[in-house]
Amino acid sequence: PGLFVGAGVGYERITNLDDSFLPIYGEAQYYFGENRISPFAFGRAGWSPGWIEGVNGSDFGGAMFGAGVGVIAMMQDRAAITFALGYHHQSVSDDYPDFNDAISGLQLELGVMF
Repeated sequence: PGLFVGAGVGYERITNLDDSFLPIYGEAQYYFGENRISPFAFGRAGWSPGWIEGVNGSDFGGAMFGAGVGVIAMMQDRAAITFALGYHHQSVSDDYPDFNDAISGLQLELGVMF
């Protein structure tokens, strides 16, 4: 009863690369209660498409995954606001100069569910 499975799209800004990505992902969340405000845990995996133009050429996303914990606050009309802290990993490549790399780190997230 506490399991949620869905899909999403997001916006990701990576400041040290001076680039943005639009990850498309599947996500599973587990809610630890049925109160108006409840904790949850999540895991997600997906892909960031390689069509974002970078400053020095085309930066291509790649596989991404993340996991974390958060709090959901239910609102009226079946909408909710979420706040989460997690770990995020994003593969990145660039065509000028040719390189493959990965960006990993902590992620703060504010979301709206409806």
